[in-house]
Amino acid sequence: MNLLRHLPRFQRAYRDMDLLAARERWSRSNIEGLQLERVNTVWRHAVAHVPYYRELRAARRLPARFSNLDEFRSCVPTLSKRTVAADPRRFLSERAAPGQWRATSGSTGEPLRAYWDTQSHCETLRAKYRFYRMWNIDIFDPMVYLWGRGQVYLPGVRGRAQRVRQDIEDHLRNRLRLSAYSVGDADLRAYLVEIARFRPRSLYGYSTAIELLARCAVSERFQCDSIRLTTLTAETATSEMVRVIEAAFRTPAVMEYGSCECGVFAHEWPDRKVHVREDIVMVETPARTDGQRDILVSVLTNSSFPLLRYEIGDTTDHALEVPSYGFAALQSVVGRSNDFVLTRRGRRIHYTRFKHLLDNSAGVRRFQVKQHADGFVSLHLEMCGGWDRSAFKRMQSTVEGWLDGFGVDVIPTRSLPLPQGKHRWLVSTYTGSDRNSLTDAATHSADLTTRAGAETGGI
Repeated sequence: MNLLRHLPRFQRAYRDMDLLAARERWSRSNIEGLQLERVNTVWRHAVAHVPYYRELRAARRLPARFSNLDEFRSCVPTLSKRTVAADPRRFLSERAAPGQWRATSGSTGEPLRAYWDTQSHCETLRAKYRFYRMWNIDIFDPMVYLWGRGQVYLPGVRGRAQRVRQDIEDHLRNRLRLSAYSVGDADLRAYLVEIARFRPRSLYGYSTAIELLARCAVSERFQCDSIRLTTLTAETATSEMVRVIEAAFRTPAVMEYGSCECGVFAHEWPDRKVHVREDIVMVETPARTDGQRDILVSVLTNSSFPLLRYEIGDTTDHALEVPSYGFAALQSVVGRSNDFVLTRRGRRIHYTRFKHLLDNSAGVRRFQVKQHADGFVSLHLEMCGGWDRSAFKRMQSTVEGWLDGFGVDVIPTRSLPLPQGKHRWLVSTYTGSDRNSLTDAATHSADLTTRAGAETGGI
């Protein structure tokens, strides 16, 4: 038996499982009552001790507390990622509880730092443990991470200390950490050998890295009957990716959603809906002029670094599904603004249209679409087989037909870079006349974007 389970942190996590499960069956009025109570707790602290909110309240003459959630939503303006990134210390409480700063990956183009106090961070982790309980996974069951090691890049003694600490934590938590930075065929085959030897209960990692591992598992006729769940995070996962992963490992492949600054706050439950943990966050999906909906998050646990009505940077094409009983669900997350290519006429094309084209192209292992400032598109292909120039020309002609006249260049290569383990399918510096006010939203929706996954931040 793992001795860590006797630590107070984990003892409380086990005790709270029943409470967390009970909240999932609460009536809508009870859920919103808890949210209002927590909103007012965070707000009361924020306007007294957080410079940004103290100034906001004075400038707008906002109330000291809100009588209902509609009043909160109508009074408090949305908070952009850019505002937080510009000066994160304006959001740090002058009476912040003990904790630490955490850095986002910057995958949206706007990296930022966020502060989590230890108690609030542990509350988000308990919600995550509850998610695994739904799938019959215990906190200390063996788990394989196909993930990064950001600590590798810290300089000097600090970096070495962080690496040693992570190795110790992984050992104590029964984790096998495999590098998502190296996912060549030889790497993946070696990983499969290690996984079979380790016999994990679950797999966890970047969606694209897990998909590559799954495709290798199929070709190698891999079998490991101990695996019960695969969790995909940090990147978009399409239905085709999920199908491949589930077939390879003969187990459900489910998604989690969140961010470094908001924590992981939504998971795919056994009913295969992505439910929001409405006891730790409140999510809104207001409509936009382009037919999509923004995703706004109010973090209800972290008074040390309050984020209220925060624009997380993703969009959805459906309103939040709010039942009479139980937690709300996100039906889809289409993606970020930079998940789209703009045509010459201003139509938007989601990256998954490229993916579905390339999934049926022999020899293409991975890809990246780059739209340059002048609208020209470069399609970079990582090839694992021969290069058929006639196929490339057909591909070029097809994509040019989508783009209403913008040029396309198909660039084959033996290896695409995989920085920090996280693969960006689409990178764009083209803005068009106004990228955010397009009226013709001709998109090809993804199934779900799962972000920022999941380092546990200590054992």
